[in-house]
Amino acid sequence: MVVPQLFRTLRNPRLAGVSATSWTITMSACFTWMVYGIKAGIIPQIPGNLLLFPGAAAIALAVPARLSVARRAAVLASALSAIIIFAVFARPEDIGYLAFTISLVSALPQTIMSLARRRLADGRSAVSVPAWVLRGGSQVFWLIYGLAEHNGPIIVTAAITLTSALLVLAAETSPLRLDARASFPASDMLNVCCALPSHDARITVTDPTARGIRLQPADDVAITTGDVAAGTPLDVGGQQILLRGDIPRGHKLAVRDIGAGDPVRRYGQVIGFAQAGIAAGEHVHLHNLEYREFERVYEFCSDAVPQSVLPEAAQATFQGYVRSDGSVGTRNFLGILTTVNCSATAARQIANRMRYAGLLDDYENVDGVVALTHGLGCGMAPSGEGIDVLRRVMRGYLAHPNFAGFLILGLGCEDNQVKALTEGLQLRADLQVSTGTIQEIGGTKKTVAAGIERLTAMLPAADKASRETVPASRLVLGTNCGGSDSYSGLTANPALGNAVDRLVAQGGTGIVGETPEIYGAEHLLTRRAATEAVGRKLLQRIAWWHEYTQKNGAWSRFSQILRPGSRGSGHTKYRISEPSSGAVCWD
Repeated sequence: MVVPQLFRTLRNPRLAGVSATSWTITMSACFTWMVYGIKAGIIPQIPGNLLLFPGAAAIALAVPARLSVARRAAVLASALSAIIIFAVFARPEDIGYLAFTISLVSALPQTIMSLARRRLADGRSAVSVPAWVLRGGSQVFWLIYGLAEHNGPIIVTAAITLTSALLVLAAETSPLRLDARASFPASDMLNVCCALPSHDARITVTDPTARGIRLQPADDVAITTGDVAAGTPLDVGGQQILLRGDIPRGHKLAVRDIGAGDPVRRYGQVIGFAQAGIAAGEHVHLHNLEYREFERVYEFCSDAVPQSVLPEAAQATFQGYVRSDGSVGTRNFLGILTTVNCSATAARQIANRMRYAGLLDDYENVDGVVALTHGLGCGMAPSGEGIDVLRRVMRGYLAHPNFAGFLILGLGCEDNQVKALTEGLQLRADLQVSTGTIQEIGGTKKTVAAGIERLTAMLPAADKASRETVPASRLVLGTNCGGSDSYSGLTANPALGNAVDRLVAQGGTGIVGETPEIYGAEHLLTRRAATEAVGRKLLQRIAWWHEYTQKNGAWSRFSQILRPGSRGSGHTKYRISEPSSGAVCWD
């Protein structure tokens, strides 16, 4: 049964559908039977399994899989080592029981995979039908033998494995159901790819509903709505473009010829430059697109539109917590603000223990206790830009209307001292604040107990806050990237932009909370600025951020690298310009 599958796998190494997990378990079963034969003195058990287990291991290593060959080899080696160690100390009959147990489940992963239609769309299957015919035939023999000998374990194992073999054969030989969504099949623990590298996708089925979305007439690229194989004519706004290579769902294709070094546009904006000539119909991604700086035209206020705001009496309302300084919160938390990473563990313990001990149960108006931790505060200059930025963020938390009180917790010896953080800070009158350090209190255990005691004492006053009806103009909405892909600029970002527009029309405020998500598209925002002074203030902030990332060695990471998940989704690795354009063009 091993030889046909190994032969097919080695001849067709890219075909999907073979369960590496199933063959790993099969290898373990064969090896265990061989060890059983050696230790029990049953010579017939040895030769066949001696040949079978290396073949099964070779299949498990040869099939396309999520894990690297080295990692799969480590799994195989670990399995063999565990069996050897067990065999050294176990009785022969115990080794036999182990072999039965492993054999019992060896075919199940392949059965599940085949029933899930792990096949390629052109009818070719990576699974060797002869191999499973032989496997099923061998189980018929063992089933007859078990019945003759009245051996229950052999009967059960043979019956289950025979059933699995028949199901695999039925799935692998039945007519293929065309399902475009299955062109990148799901994987089992060790098994085949979710998607091969995006510029080498080897798509074998084209989604019949796929088309290309081109957003602006000036765009050089469109994105696909489904997996499309090479040679397929794709409809892009009525234009038929013949694809020169496989293009996965959500990835970009050139809609016209692009010269080497020419800018590449999406959303009507430059998202990168062609590393070499790109022909219409080619895949546009990491292998042929690069980022470099280019001059932007800011045109201050040219697209500014006067924003009419509803009078307060006509505005929508929400139920908020009105604080003593007039700010309005949407939640009523108690916070634990750490000055240094060293006090983060104690802060989290305090919050968790208060949450799970039921200390908040009697305080209906308190929404929870939140630990606000970070990885800084120590090993940094006690003055200068770095610590100033950290303290600015922390003071922002202290001024946030969603908090009724804070425990400010430090270690004691850090650079970001509690006193330096709070000195000269004007906090609102109704904000309860307690400060302390672990060294001052006497260790982590005592600090956790003291923190719980101090925050518990704040609960009655915090619970007196109650929600009031306030106009939407008092609402401030912060927006942040939640993980972008090729469709974010078509779906989530326009929807969120529309929501913010509606809030602003009510007199509310929207904030873009992540500078990298607008870099590369700031010229669009300066055109919308109400005044040139506002636009220049934005450019000053962009320039500061650019300088800050460069001198801290982070600029190359921001400008050149994309998270693996976003890379697979179709975004280019130059995570600044394309996601930023998608965030800003529609907001």
